[in-house]
This record gives sequence, structure tokens and C-alpha cells, in this order.
Amino acid sequence: GQGRIHGNGPDDIFVSASCTGDGCTGFETPHLAHFDGLTWNEQPPPPETGSYIRSISGAPGEVQAATYGPGNDIIIRYDDSSEQWSHLFTTPANTKALTFLSAAEAYYTTCWGHGRWDGGAWEYKGEFDFCDISDIWGTRDGAGDLHLYTVGNNNFSNGIRVWKYTEDANPTLLGTFGSKCGFVFGDPDDGSYICNGVQAIGTASGVWGSAADDVYVIGRLGPGADTGSGRIYRYDGASWQRLTEIGDIPGVQDVRGTGSHDV
Repeated sequence: GQGRIHGNGPDDIFVSASCTGDGCTGFETPHLAHFDGLTWNEQPPPPETGSYIRSISGAPGEVQAATYGPGNDIIIRYDDSSEQWSHLFTTPANTKALTFLSAAEAYYTTCWGHGRWDGGAWEYKGEFDFCDISDIWGTRDGAGDLHLYTVGNNNFSNGIRVWKYTEDANPTLLGTFGSKCGFVFGDPDDGSYICNGVQAIGTASGVWGSAADDVYVIGRLGPGADTGSGRIYRYDGASWQRLTEIGDIPGVQDVRGTGSHDV
């Protein structure tokens, strides 16, 4: 099985639990629960929900989750007043990652493009093959400029890749992550690995930042359980650097923090 967790504060935490594969009798649909600071309360997902929850994200007053299953690639929404989830949006292809910058701004990457939430509705734009994306994170700096990153690999676990979003000059139009080969950082970075190269060597699995000039990407190169396959990178606003101070580590899956000194 697998689970996801998202919190807007100590009295507003959401978790999911999903079961996939053998031994899931009675747990064919995912479970969702909300903690209000005192107790945990389980809320059933809507009947259209797929077999598992891929991502939960949100801001105070606006929490959504991306669900995945055969013919059920949807985004569901939590209603504070009724404490229930409902079907909000059907994505054109399964949603890989979902992130909220505020209650009125969010983004997702799906197999063939990305979407943007404006506080009332989702809009979708087909771009390129995002099917090997693992995570997405973004923020706006003091000048209001967007810094949005999505991470994964080009295909077939051919290495660690990071794409940066470029907003459209017309704010009513969706921007772009560029192209499948147009990543801003990759490891391996040798030219022969751009989009093709060796398969089954690794992937990026998580991204998080405390600010536009303090962004972390994690993943693996090599078998995930092997000591030394884990990778941590930091973007300081000018360049990407691999962090090696903690020595060799196995493959890592997620990264989060509360600030630049607590990651």
C-alpha cells in the first residue's frame, strides 16, 4: 500500500491510505482522513475515485487530491463546511503531481501536459510527455515572479531531470515547462544522456524549497537500496550543486522542510 500526507497547520492535516496489488480485498478504494487538532475523522472519497491517491495539496480553505485508476484520473476537493470530498475535475491523463502556492493558485503535471488552478477552475495545456514525473513545487518571490519546478526523468529512468516553468507574458494564458529535453538541470549531464542514453539508472523523486534561491531536489542514481545511490541537490538562485556533506546514502524518496535551516 501507499499513503500521502498534507498539512495546513497543526489542526488541519489530511492523510490517505491506498492498497494496490494482492491482498487488497476490502480496500479496493482509497481511504481519506482529516485531523482537526483533536480527533481524526475518516471521510470516504467520491465513488468516481480511482484505486489510489497520488497527491494531496492545498492551502487553508482549499485542499484537493489527485486520484488515479482505470478511467478515473480525477481531482477531488474537500469542503470544510460539509467535511466531505467531491469530484471536481477530470484530467485528460493521469495526474502525476499537484502543488498549491495559495488557495487561488495551484499547478499539476499530468502524463501529457500541465494544469493551472485560478481559485475557481482548472485549465489544462497539452505539452509533452510528463509520464515520468514524480513531484512539483513552486513559490512566488518578493517581486511576484513565479518559480515552479517539476522533477523526474525523460523516460525509462534515464537519470535525474528538473524542469522550470516559464509564465506566459499574457497572464490569462498558460505558460510552459519547455520541452522534454528542455530541462534546467540533469544528472548525468553528459550530452549523450539528453532525452535518451542509458536506461534504468535513476530518477528524481522529490522537490521542495524554502525560497526561490533555496530549492532542493532528491532522487537516486543506481539501485535505490545501494549505499551511495542517493542524491541531494540544491539550487542557490544561480546554479545547481550536489550536496555531499552527509556522505553516501541510499536512494531518497521525498524532501520537505520549514525553512532554509530545517530541511
